[in-house]
This record gives sequence, C-alpha cells and structure tokens, in this order.
Amino acid sequence: MMMGLLVVVECTDPLASAARYVIDTFAGWLGTGVEYISRFSVPSGTPFLSYTSTDHTPEAGEVRVVASRAAEQFLTARSAPYPVRSRLVRLGDGNALDVFDDSLFWGRVREEGTGTVFYCDLIAGSFYFLSGWQEVFSRERDGFGRFPALASLQAKFDLLHEPVVNQYFVLLEDALERKGARLRNRPSHDSFSVCLTHDVDYLRKWTAGIIYREVVRYFLQNERGAHIKARTSRLRRFLASSFPSHDPYRSSLEQLLNAERARNITATYFLKTGVSDRRDARYSLGWGYGARLISRLKDAGHEIGLHPSFRSYTDGSRIEREKEKLIRYAGHVDGVRQHYLRLDVPGTWRIHEALGFRYDSTGGFPDHEGFRFGFAGLFHPFDLDTWRPMRLLEIPLMAMDGTFQSYRHLTPAESLQIITRLLQKVKRYRGAAALLFHNTAYDSFDYDGWGKVFESVIDAARSEGAVFLPCCSLVEEWERHR
Repeated sequence: MMMGLLVVVECTDPLASAARYVIDTFAGWLGTGVEYISRFSVPSGTPFLSYTSTDHTPEAGEVRVVASRAAEQFLTARSAPYPVRSRLVRLGDGNALDVFDDSLFWGRVREEGTGTVFYCDLIAGSFYFLSGWQEVFSRERDGFGRFPALASLQAKFDLLHEPVVNQYFVLLEDALERKGARLRNRPSHDSFSVCLTHDVDYLRKWTAGIIYREVVRYFLQNERGAHIKARTSRLRRFLASSFPSHDPYRSSLEQLLNAERARNITATYFLKTGVSDRRDARYSLGWGYGARLISRLKDAGHEIGLHPSFRSYTDGSRIEREKEKLIRYAGHVDGVRQHYLRLDVPGTWRIHEALGFRYDSTGGFPDHEGFRFGFAGLFHPFDLDTWRPMRLLEIPLMAMDGTFQSYRHLTPAESLQIITRLLQKVKRYRGAAALLFHNTAYDSFDYDGWGKVFESVIDAARSEGAVFLPCCSLVEEWERHR
C-alpha cells in the first residue's frame, strides 16, 4: 500500500506550475508527502495522479485529470477575472463547478480501462480559487477597496457556502483510494479544526461620539423613535456602565475570556498598536487596562496576533512598526489580520511574508460569510506577480459577527443557523476554518444576543467533534504532518 502521493505532470507552463502548487496544497490537506516523477518511473500497478494535456487510455492505477485548453489560454492571457464559460456539472454523487468548461464529453468523469479520467479540470479550477485570480484581475471593489463577495464566481453559482476546492480534493482522493492508494496522514481528518479569533478594535465603548449619540441623539432627540420608558431605561443603563470598569466592551472581553475558560479553549486575540485613520481607535497596551489584558491573555494560554491599522494593508513600513510595537508589549507574534479585512491580493500577503509572519487570517469576505478562496483549510497563498507560492500560510476566515450584523442584517438566531451549517461543511470536508467574534459580542446595547451566539457556536461545533486551536497551534499541527 502506498503512503504518499505519486504525481505525473505532463504539460507546460503556466499550467505545470499551477498544477504543482495545487497538488502540493492537496497533499497538505491530506497530510501526506508528494513525489513528482515521470510516467515511465511509476511502478507497475501503483496508484498515481496525473495531470496531462494529452488524452489516451490511462494506465493501471492512474487517476488522470485532463488539462483544459480553455484554462491554458485563460492563464496565459492573464487579463480576465472570469473564465469564458463555467457551469455546474454532475461529478461523483453530486454537482460540482466546472470552472473551465471546454469538455466535449457529457460525462465529466469516466472509468476507462483500469484508470479513472476527469474531463473536468479540477486542478486549474482549484488554482483559480486558491490564487485569488478573480479579485486580482477584477476592478470590482467596495467603498473600502475590498473585493465584494457578490462579484465572485461563487456568488454567480450560489456557492459562497461551498468550499469548492475541498470538493475537488475529495473527488481526487476518492478516485485514488479506489485504485488502492492510502493517503491520509493527518489526525484532524477524523474531526475538524476551528480557530476562535477576536479582533479587539476598541478597549472602550464610551467615547465622546458614542456618549453624544446616547444622550443627545437617542434620548433627547429620540432618533430611534423609541417609547419614553425604553429611552429612559437605556439612558439609565448607559449611566451605570459609564465608568471604565463597567464599560460594555471591557465587560464583553471578560465574558469572552470566561466563556473560553469554562470550555477549556484557547483562542487568538488580534490587538492594535497603530492609528492611521479615523476608523482606528487609539488604545495603549503598555500600561493600565491594556497591559493587564496582555498579561491575562498570556497567562490563560491565548495567542496574541497583530491587527494592523486601517491604511496599513499596502504599507509594509507601517505594519512593520506596528508589529515591532506589539512584540515589545506581548513578545513573539506569529499572525496577522488586517483591520476591516482589507486585503490586496497578493500585495498584502507579500508584505506579511517579508515581515516574517507565519500566517495571515484576513481571507474572508467582509460582506458575506463563506469560503473566499474556495477552501476550508490552510494553504500557501500564490503570488500571481512572481508566479510562485509563498512561505506564508493563510487560515481563511469563514464567518464574522460583523458580516451578519452590519452587512446581512440578520438576527442572532438566523446567523447561528448559518454558522452551524457552515461548520458542518467544514466537518464534511475534514477542514479547518477561523471564526471571528469581536469584543462587542456581549454588549447588550447594540449587539444583544451575540454572546449567546458565541457560546452556542462553540457548543455546536464541539458536539460535531471540532478541535479548537489558536491559529498558531493550528499552523504547528499542520506543519507537523507535512
């Protein structure tokens, strides 16, 4: 029985380089090694994966993916954000997206002789999503310079909730195992991994602007059209929590820590050290509450990562200064998530790699939950400018509370149902994903019910067999089984 993946690549660049990158990602998901060899070096009858632009009867044990001519032309041109033709096709027991639909066959997967042939280019399709191709070449951006979910190919086919790359990988894995390959070598494949993360955008809720809102706009001017009893009750609650020690955002932090301690979970807290825009809140980690927070996080075993300021995502020198400042306060820093999820692909990743971060976890759509790069799992980003994979790892962000609150305008109960279904997808594909709950979750003034969502998500994921890890531990576990 084979432990490891034998691969034959029989095409030229750009498809060859793209194929090796995708197959390396596939092997990383499996937790197995990969060896690229020539067709003539494959031991007789040994299962192997091939990616080839030629089509002839496959050999015994061969699982072949036929390279798409449309994909080759598309990748060579390097200009369009979307393929000329994509469509859903029948593959295996369900439907899958054929990103580069140029097949002359109605059946996209066939048993031919003693081999299996995919006439749907799962390799090029995986590369399209993992590389962030659509957002690199698209001009679609929101008001904060971010690629919107609704401009994605996933949205066009109602696949924002489907990790399409994982789906491709399962098809390949199943075909190889039917030929006798034994590939899995990752303990988490019996479960799935969840990283609980918290972006600490503020250490205090009651700033001058928010105080004016509560007293003048909400109470005196009754901007929300509330009954006098409700207005009075809210004002009393505001006055009772106006002291720093009772601030809702600080109380929420305490409750997050308590909920995680009660469940024996360690998480990743992304903290700020810089201000570059009015959308950044200034707070200190060197003294007072900020210093005490860092001490508590470290004592409890939580990871501390960097949450760079609003305008930093294209400014390496600014991120470097903010990272050095956090290191002075917190010690070693492995990971990063950009404020407002501002991610310039691949430029921001390139900055993160140059600054020595082990991982980034910005990779989620701000305006919609789901799988921005089509993948529930760790992967090395691909630099389309230099045409090479990076050392940096990406831990995709599957869902954040702010998406449901500010963009989707869903209730906590509706949001919980969606997050639970997404976690079931991650489990189905033996994957990993990050979830983001800000330190506003237990603020009953403006985010009532979200603390309960946070706790219910943990309990639901654990009942499904989830393993909870801070991001840095997930990276270490992933690297151990490469």
